[in-house]
Amino acid sequence: MNNSISMFVENWQMFLSLTAILGVGYATVRKFERILGKDEKGRTIADRLDRVEHQIFPNGGSSLADKVNNLGSNQGEIKADVKQLTGEVKVIHDVLVAYIADKK
Repeated sequence: MNNSISMFVENWQMFLSLTAILGVGYATVRKFERILGKDEKGRTIADRLDRVEHQIFPNGGSSLADKVNNLGSNQGEIKADVKQLTGEVKVIHDVLVAYIADKK
């Protein structure tokens, strides 16, 4: 009788161990499937990487690299405009100072 109980316990432990191993394996496979498969929006990892690649490399205007380059060129134009406006404001200032000096 003790022999049959110990055999039952051993078989039960083996069954539980096998079930645990299969459960962990199934969870791991599902995790990889979710990572490599489609996300909740139906996009695959290749689709998502294409979007990232589109943003990283210059492509004619819509990538982050193009936008940063445009900011750099716009900054040069703004500096030139500020320089021109500074000269014009100086001329207006000088004219106003001369006008006020003549009125005194």
